[in-house]
Amino acid sequence: MEPELAQVDLDDVNLEIAAEAAGSQSKNAAPVSPVEERKPARMLRATLVLVPAILALVAIARLTVLYRGGAASDMQGKAPAALTGKHASVATEIYIVDDRDAKNDGQNAMLAAVAGEAPYFHKWFGDHKSKAFHHDGGDPTASKIAVTGTYEPSLQTDGCYEVHEWHPSGPWSQMSMSASVEVTHTHGVARMLVDQGSQGGQWNYLASFHFKKGAAQVALSNRGSRCVGAKPCYTSFDAFRFIYTAPACDSHAKISKENTFVFGSILLSVSNAAAFIADPKVTPALTSALATLAGASSDAVSISISAGKRRLSSSPQLAASVIVSYRIKTPSGGQPSDFADALDAKTTADVANAIEKALLSAGSALTVLVTDMRTTPDSADAVEDTPVSSSEVAAADAKEPASKPTCMPATIINDFDSHLVTSIVSPEAHDLPQRGLDAFRPGRVGEKPFFHDWFGDIFKKDFHHDAHMNKGLVQVNYTSPLAEAGCYLVQEWHLGGNKYCVNYMPRRVPFHVHDARGAQTTYTDQSTNGGQWNTLGLFQFSTSATIVMSNAGTNDCQYRNSCYTVFDSLRLVHVGGKCDDVDHGEDSLVRMSDLACDSSNSLAQLRHAPGQNEAEPSTAESSSIKLLGIMAPHEKTVVAPEENIKVSWQTEGVASGTDVKISLLYDDEVLAATKHRMSSASGEMQFLVPSARFIKSYSNVVAHGSSRFRVRIDVQHVKVELSNGWSNQLYAYSPYFTIKV
Repeated sequence: MEPELAQVDLDDVNLEIAAEAAGSQSKNAAPVSPVEERKPARMLRATLVLVPAILALVAIARLTVLYRGGAASDMQGKAPAALTGKHASVATEIYIVDDRDAKNDGQNAMLAAVAGEAPYFHKWFGDHKSKAFHHDGGDPTASKIAVTGTYEPSLQTDGCYEVHEWHPSGPWSQMSMSASVEVTHTHGVARMLVDQGSQGGQWNYLASFHFKKGAAQVALSNRGSRCVGAKPCYTSFDAFRFIYTAPACDSHAKISKENTFVFGSILLSVSNAAAFIADPKVTPALTSALATLAGASSDAVSISISAGKRRLSSSPQLAASVIVSYRIKTPSGGQPSDFADALDAKTTADVANAIEKALLSAGSALTVLVTDMRTTPDSADAVEDTPVSSSEVAAADAKEPASKPTCMPATIINDFDSHLVTSIVSPEAHDLPQRGLDAFRPGRVGEKPFFHDWFGDIFKKDFHHDAHMNKGLVQVNYTSPLAEAGCYLVQEWHLGGNKYCVNYMPRRVPFHVHDARGAQTTYTDQSTNGGQWNTLGLFQFSTSATIVMSNAGTNDCQYRNSCYTVFDSLRLVHVGGKCDDVDHGEDSLVRMSDLACDSSNSLAQLRHAPGQNEAEPSTAESSSIKLLGIMAPHEKTVVAPEENIKVSWQTEGVASGTDVKISLLYDDEVLAATKHRMSSASGEMQFLVPSARFIKSYSNVVAHGSSRFRVRIDVQHVKVELSNGWSNQLYAYSPYFTIKV
């Protein structure tokens, strides 16, 4: 079979787009160049076999005067710039070294994370079907016996590289706030500390360095590692990324500024510690109170609440006490010691007054007595008096299992499983599916909300939402058969977002679980812990399970009347025969979640790694997720040869001025292609269908029918971050449609 234009590497396609951008005017009816008609004569076929090779040589010659992403019209009169990527001396722009390729260079070896064993972190880099990271064992004294992982990228050229690190997310009190990083570069060794208790599950920029070919090295160690909690204290070893930027580093290259925090604890006396900790209004109220006391924003405050088991001072231990451990990021330019002194100057009356006001504002009638408060800029001082939760003690004291734990069968119900999920929309609801105004609305590319970290398909918005409307009028029934009766750990997955997105997320979303004991209602806070499995509880089911999720009472986000209730996935993990025989402790629940079988991607972690975009995603272009969706043609489209077909699309996270390539395919064979320059997040053009003679000659339409046509759109040079690597390929296919040949 003759070579076809579809088999061109995407980098070549992208660079071809850049090279010809000046001559390609984006008109509403763009000219389409069908693949040259190939005659059956043997001589002509032989000639045409050479055509793609000749064209490729011409294209490469033209590209030597272009820089990537620039239009030809912008380069007139300018000196040519060197290309990066595989078309120049740099073999690739991005090098990633994962922990599985790191070398053990310490006194003790890195330990591979194991399902069902601590630490129970998530959003690691790598395989989403296993716990793809290493750690040092979590012993608080481990820093005296160093564990070091050495990462050595195979750089193919000298130059300046940005260095980024990735660590998992998890309980910040169990994660090192001072993991040691040493970067060996052309001019020496740079040393820095990484706070692994924040910004987990994403790439974090460290600094830019000049490296010689094959001579780069980064050593990550637990030397001097400390946590805010007494134990356990984990240093995790995940991935490093090196991005080539220039032949030489700018002397003013940005260097990552280390986050600075103050730590502390508050001892509270309450009437019922368990009820206080379980109340969903308590955590946001305490966070707000501490932010007020510190003169900081709420997103700078992290807290952990546990039942009192230790004394913070010489005062007697209270029978019903609660300990609030907190971490507050100091303001830019502020001194941690001054910040800590200012907080310590607050009296217990000041603290109690702030907490009572915050509880009242949250609609809670709870009252507290503040017994003590302690703040320090140094985690070493905080360790002695910082409480340890029962789950931390259990995780630290747990003995190694005799054998590898057996995974627990898991059933996942995705919101797009139409045979298992049914929306129940009240007649009073505003519901117009025919106009795209569904009350139970699927996420659509280019439309709000611009959240991320959903469960499911990484190339579409795989979730539903209520469009911040119809509160109390939408329910979603998740019903699934189960392989066997028994006790199940029920978990939900909702979306994540940056610090602005969480303001649109409701804080008390009800789930009505129908089990052997009847209907029980539990709640989840969608403004926290997005992009992971969150436990609703243990429930006794027969051979089927029914859980009904509702948007009743969900207008309780920061921006009231703009609260998006999200309907995503549920997971049911079979943990035993009877729930009465299963340990209900927090550490046991976390371990069982960690042991869920991965045969159905039940251990799926981060679905998208957002960029470092801290702007409010109010438009599709400002979204931190890169997506492309084709609106037309669709499955009902029918056109004739030599007619124009409407092609329209929506994007998110793609800047205006980006080039796209639109191709017409029969199955996977390209019949025609054209280019278009986007002026906004959405685009539309008329695409000329080739002649019937051409289609019959160069497709299998005669044998397989006329309903196998589709459109593919490729976006130029848009990097899409996935949990198990990176790709510069952002593309989408339309549904199959019909051309009447």
